[in-house]
Formats: sequence, C-alpha cells, structure tokens
Amino acid sequence: MFNSLLKTLLDKPNVYLLVWSYVYANTNNGYGEIDVTLLCSRCKVPKTTLRRIISYGVNSDNGFNVDCKWFAKSLIISIDGATDGSEMVSKWFQIQSNSKPKKVKKPKVKKEPKTLFPLMIKRYDEFIKEKTDLGAKINAQEGKAMKNILAYLKSQVINKGDKLSEKQVEENTLLSWDIILSNWDLLKGWNKENLKLSQIDSNLINIISEIKNNKSNIKHNKRDERFKKAHDQLNSF
Repeated sequence: MFNSLLKTLLDKPNVYLLVWSYVYANTNNGYGEIDVTLLCSRCKVPKTTLRRIISYGVNSDNGFNVDCKWFAKSLIISIDGATDGSEMVSKWFQIQSNSKPKKVKKPKVKKEPKTLFPLMIKRYDEFIKEKTDLGAKINAQEGKAMKNILAYLKSQVINKGDKLSEKQVEENTLLSWDIILSNWDLLKGWNKENLKLSQIDSNLINIISEIKNNKSNIKHNKRDERFKKAHDQLNSF
C-alpha cells in the first residue's frame, strides 16, 4: 500500500523515511493524532524540518490521498486507504538494513477510492468555516465522534433495505451528512448553538428529527438529483 510513497522517499535523506514510518505506525484505520514534540524528539528534527517532511509526503504524487492539519502541539493525519501502521515500520527497518535497497515489484492492485471519513471531515470543516470563519478543530475526541456519526448514518442507509453497492452506500451516507449540515439553520436553541462533533454525535437523532419536522422549509435545488436523493435518504430514517 505504501510502496509508492516509499519510492518517493528513497531519494530523500533517511530522516524522511523515519518520520513517515513513525507517523504511519501511529495511525489507526488511516487516522491519527501525533504529538509534535514527541515526534521531533524521536526523529531528532526541528519543527521547521518536520513541517517540510510532512508537506513533502502530503504533496507528493504517490497514488493516494494524504491530508494533514497542524495544531500548536499536535498533527492530525488522514491517510486514504490505510489500515494498520505496523507494516510500514517493518518496511522501513528492512530498507535501513540495506545500503542499496532492492527494487520492490509493485503489486497489481486496484487504486483505492477516496474513503468516506476524510470526505465527511472535509465537509464539516467547510461547514465550520461558513459558521465561524475559522477552521474546524479536530482532535482524538472529535475524530471518534465523527466515526460514530459516520457509522450511524451508514447503518441507516444499509437498513433501508435497498440493494446498494458499497460505493452507493458511501455516497448516500455522505449526502445525508451534507443535508444535515446544509440545513443547520432550521435548528433552534441547544442543537443549533453546539457545533462540535462530539455534541452533534450525542444529539444526532434529535437533530435529524428537528430537520425532518421542518422538511417543508428544507433548502434543496429540485434540479439537483443528488441533493434530492439526500433529502429522501434523510426522510427515510
């Protein structure tokens, strides 16, 4: 999975491999919150160099999506299609043990599609910017809340009973999330004022119920079939 990224790093100093090995080893299902101070200490690099190394991996043409968000003391990393970080670490040590690493034959695998989690995080970040003119603050607690929201919305799509492919299920899940955020102004009081993912997660059913009760006022473009599908999906919960 990380062969393409490894190849891009082979021409860089060893510290690039060390940093990205540590980052990937500390991800879970493609998502991780990294302590920046600890990472700098372990890899013996200043923060300015660390930012350059992370930026190189994020922006390199390696065949999959890597997103990151910097905070004062932490780094949120999202790796599209990643599952577990242990394989990356073992590959790095294998490369380090050879002065001239052998070329690894790239396996013939299908390119992984964009995963649902980072897409929902991106939509939420856009929503927060619209409401506050600031980017979303995503830490471990908020990331867990988003996973809970994703799991619930996805389960409702599946439980509807339609025979959908995994791609269709994810599309409908994302559309349901989109219509919730797009119609936030229909909410009142506590539901409307509390924008953190952990707060949305704890009151998601009430939020959906309130939007459904105001569905006659829901903003949607009748010409947009995808948005209409989202409205119908939400209404079926």
